[in-house]
Amino acid sequence: MNLPKRSEAVRTGNVAVDVLASTLNNFANVISVPVENDLGIDLICELMESNIPTGSTFNIQCKGTKDAKENKDFFSIPIKVSTINYWLINKAPTLLILVDIKNHVFYWTYPYYQINERLKEIQRNKTVNIKISREDCFSFGEAIPEQMGKIVKEFDYTIINMKFKELKHGVSLQVGDIYKLYREFKEQKFKEKFRLSNIEKEFLQYVLNIREQFSHFFVTSDIRIWRDFNNQLCFFLFKKTDNGNCYYIADVIIYFKHDGSLEYIIELTNRAWLNVEGDIYENIEAIVRHLNEIY
Repeated sequence: MNLPKRSEAVRTGNVAVDVLASTLNNFANVISVPVENDLGIDLICELMESNIPTGSTFNIQCKGTKDAKENKDFFSIPIKVSTINYWLINKAPTLLILVDIKNHVFYWTYPYYQINERLKEIQRNKTVNIKISREDCFSFGEAIPEQMGKIVKEFDYTIINMKFKELKHGVSLQVGDIYKLYREFKEQKFKEKFRLSNIEKEFLQYVLNIREQFSHFFVTSDIRIWRDFNNQLCFFLFKKTDNGNCYYIADVIIYFKHDGSLEYIIELTNRAWLNVEGDIYENIEAIVRHLNEIY
């Protein structure tokens, strides 16, 4: 009789997920993702402490093997780049775990550490090899390694999201510490005062007010004369993350026209310009919303 047959690879994968889930259930609430909904995540977990949920969630991509050769210092697991990108847009960290189903040993890694500096580079490939050190492991019934728990608890989605948007939109972001930026702004104050000494007070106050409006949403720099033309002023916008880093995202450039009117442009870090018209005061809310969508 002709009947369907389960492949050995599928069986190994199913056993690996079941064995891993049974161990994770000792210290986490574990939800298995149905095979038909598996886009690169097999288990969704939340850390528990004394059977009380902590709110710290993480995902797992599980691979299984029946032959974890002892002569290897590390394992190399090919992962689709599309799967890597899917992990990046998740608001919880994704761990890659190789399950030795024969000995019930779990080898793990946090893939982001291996690819975070070459996200753009790997987009040219279909797959990327993720290495798992043999030393990074735990056994059936053991608690998860301390470092794994630390990664989950200290995960900062904001930074990864910014990197992904940089990748998605082709924007080159410059990262700086907010306190360092403030020191630089303070050092620029004298130069700013000198630059602006010949600007008509009415125009200058208008630009200062605009900068103040943006300061409600972003970190704004000192005002600088742009390209040494006295009829143009600009300041920079930085977006602050929860951990105190700032990302340079745009220049706001104000033009003083000969007829006494003002024009402006918003120049992004990839040197693209936002298509803006009309009074900047009327557009600030839309500009902020658009910048937040990009970054």
